[in-house]
Amino acid sequence: ILTLISYNDPRAPFLAQALAALLVGVSPLGSLSFCPVRQEQSKLSKLTAQANGTPLRGTDYFYKRFLDRANSGPQKTLPFLHHLRQVRFLVDPDTRINQWYYYQPYDLYGNLNLVHRLLAVKSIRVDAIMSTQRPSTEPPPRSANYTSITIRNSNIDYHYLVRVIESVKWLEESTPDHVFRALLLHAGSLVHLDLDVEAETPLPEIFDSTLGQQFFGNSEDRSRRSQPAYQQEWADELQELPLEQGGQSPPCSLHGLTNVKNLSLGIHTLYYLSRGISADRIDHASFAIVDHLPPNLEALCIYGYKKEMKPQVEGLPEDVFDGQLRKLLAEKDTKLLRL
Repeated sequence: ILTLISYNDPRAPFLAQALAALLVGVSPLGSLSFCPVRQEQSKLSKLTAQANGTPLRGTDYFYKRFLDRANSGPQKTLPFLHHLRQVRFLVDPDTRINQWYYYQPYDLYGNLNLVHRLLAVKSIRVDAIMSTQRPSTEPPPRSANYTSITIRNSNIDYHYLVRVIESVKWLEESTPDHVFRALLLHAGSLVHLDLDVEAETPLPEIFDSTLGQQFFGNSEDRSRRSQPAYQQEWADELQELPLEQGGQSPPCSLHGLTNVKNLSLGIHTLYYLSRGISADRIDHASFAIVDHLPPNLEALCIYGYKKEMKPQVEGLPEDVFDGQLRKLLAEKDTKLLRL
């Protein structure tokens, strides 16, 4: 029996989600793309409302329930999504945004929370988004199984991006101070690093550590991990996560990314991250990019460089980039044997 319903029928969203869950559940999918499903109140909000005698009114979105179950249940016992390798989050074509916006406000945390524990998922991609003012609870650090994150043509809040990077257990690919420190959590696994961000990055604030602290602040100040809503949302999962190991922090420069083979950076970012950040920064007079690149580098792409270009920040010699790249070309065959 085939029943056709109108787009305006109030049952349409629920029937569409039920059909989507059925198709995904019975298909050996290798890739999956979907629009935002639905943002819900946190577990703490639901419990608080129930305790106050005013339980929140819920809506049964079947597809979201399906993904919630697949993501939170024992993976080996569930009969679906065992072959899913690639997930792409799509923007919602029905969402109205300001005509001056180039990006759509998007609850990236919410979508990541639907798939971050699926065992087979390897890559996540999303395009043309911006941070939303009311995101879902952020995923716990080192909890996600995907190893590749691609965020293209987007305008993501600096601290929001840090949390996304920190959520991964074992990052192999990702497309600067706290963001780079977050990447260094994956120094032992990161192989491909592509940061084409200079058009959106306040270069003077980055190169001046004092201004940088004022602009970026402390990444932990923006985290909600110490708040009750976060603790309640991930109470069970936090008990399963391994404790963070203490000890000496890795060196905060590109040289610390020992497994990186493919590196793509803007010329200013390359100079900044090679030289080191914060207390690890090397004095300019004794610094050479060629000595501080990843030791196993095979390919280097430099965005935005032109011969005889001057740096866009104060305090650097006008010919610093030309000099650094001449030295790199002259010494790479002896210092970077794979490049």
